[in-house]
Amino acid sequence: MSKRMRAIGIILSAAMLISSLAGCANGKETNGENTASTITYNGDAVYPVQCDDSLTLWMELSTSVSTSTSDFGETDVAKELEKETGVKIEYLHPASGMVGEQFNLLLTSNDLPDIIRYNWHNYGVRKAVNENFILKLNDMIDKWAPNYKAYLDEHPEVAKQIKTDEGDICVFPFIRGDESLCLFSGPIVRKDWLDKLGLPVPETIDEWEVMLRRFKDEMGATVPLSMGSMQYFAHGFLTGAYKVVDDYFVADDGTVKYGPAEPGHKEFLTRMNKWYKEGLLDKNFPSTDMKIFNGYFLNGNTGATCGYAASAMGTLLSSAKDIEGFDLVGAPYPVLNKGDRAFSSQWDWQYTNTAAWAISTQCKNPELAVRFLDYGYGEKGQITYNYGVEGKSYEMVDGKPTFTDLITGSDEAERMVSLYCMTSGSAPSVQWNEIVESRRPYQQQNDAIKVWQETDVAKHKLPHITLSDEEREKIAGVATEISTYKYESEYAFIMGERSLEEFDKYVEQLNELGLPQVLECYTAAVKRYQTR
Repeated sequence: MSKRMRAIGIILSAAMLISSLAGCANGKETNGENTASTITYNGDAVYPVQCDDSLTLWMELSTSVSTSTSDFGETDVAKELEKETGVKIEYLHPASGMVGEQFNLLLTSNDLPDIIRYNWHNYGVRKAVNENFILKLNDMIDKWAPNYKAYLDEHPEVAKQIKTDEGDICVFPFIRGDESLCLFSGPIVRKDWLDKLGLPVPETIDEWEVMLRRFKDEMGATVPLSMGSMQYFAHGFLTGAYKVVDDYFVADDGTVKYGPAEPGHKEFLTRMNKWYKEGLLDKNFPSTDMKIFNGYFLNGNTGATCGYAASAMGTLLSSAKDIEGFDLVGAPYPVLNKGDRAFSSQWDWQYTNTAAWAISTQCKNPELAVRFLDYGYGEKGQITYNYGVEGKSYEMVDGKPTFTDLITGSDEAERMVSLYCMTSGSAPSVQWNEIVESRRPYQQQNDAIKVWQETDVAKHKLPHITLSDEEREKIAGVATEISTYKYESEYAFIMGERSLEEFDKYVEQLNELGLPQVLECYTAAVKRYQTR
């Protein structure tokens, strides 16, 4: 029996137990009176619940949805969720581009909505609880969230990522249902150029250099290597060859290191400076956006990059259909010596901490909020969040949900998925492999994912640590100052505006800014994480 089917059995058993209850009433006490409506169940099923209360939900509206409506409640998936759960939701959306500012105003307003979707990890989950903004959910999950509880019981490693060091669960998160979904970007190379030049797919830094030089000299590439974002250095692209990343990472001894302050980073910068001088690296790499990046590739100016399987590789293959012979291949994350295993790569944990759903301390009916959010972790809820509305965005084929032509036949598949589904990173639910694979129309994308997965990233990726209030206070603002100085210096080193002879002085300045204190706090937090 599969893990998914065992989980479903647990869920159904818990659901039958709960459905035997006559009802419940758990709301905010006001002058000794409970203001929440009683929740009762429809026959022998947990959903839809029968309750007169409605809930308010504050969440950012994605750009894909905002082009069609200013209210997520008007989307078909929101209407389907209301029908299936029986819970009426009023959606509140901060203005685009002002999410952080409006979130801070929300917290100081003393008028919190019932549910808030935000990056609580970055804000500090423990901090939010201590400041009386959001509720601890452990007891509520045990009582009212059989789907979520069953999933976490079945997946203890995911539960470890979600919990605080004290063992508290304070959010309903978006979860990648399989580790294969945690990696989705890596090195991408023009395969047709490799074939024409008789070159193998590069594995080492030296092979990359030979390839880029021949792209420039023989294929006429004016920008042999271009990247739409510097974030890929933080993932381990090129930096990993020198056993560092362009960010914090866990060393083999369990301590936290800052890659940009390590000796290996000087070696990386030296190589990048060389490539920059030789015209192998995009001269405008700090400011190249995706539009410029795509133009480079489609006009034959670029032959290599690091990017996402979907938005980079998929978009380029689709856009280049009329370019004779155009082909791409996913290359391994580069290493220094042939046969080495890549040090790192892009990787998200199964619990992605970009945003999660929390119940505010001012929620008028916490039980109803828990019931609504718990729905997404059951089998039917997972189908709805992954596939949308049956009969519109998907049909059941041989017992499996399958996208209809409304999704697969659209030239705007990503936007349509956002309108009908929510597992692109924003749902209180579990993402399925099938939905991600179905959105990769090219075999090159799936082949690339398999190649990119061959790294030791899981050993070195900084986990979802939580800092104590004392640690947060100790390093408040320090990490931002360090990052700003690092980027300014990194650009200058690569572009030759600052001599690499000054690397030691640069590291001294990082230390003066407070890097040792940050590393001390992060290392302590990692040790606490390992004992959760």
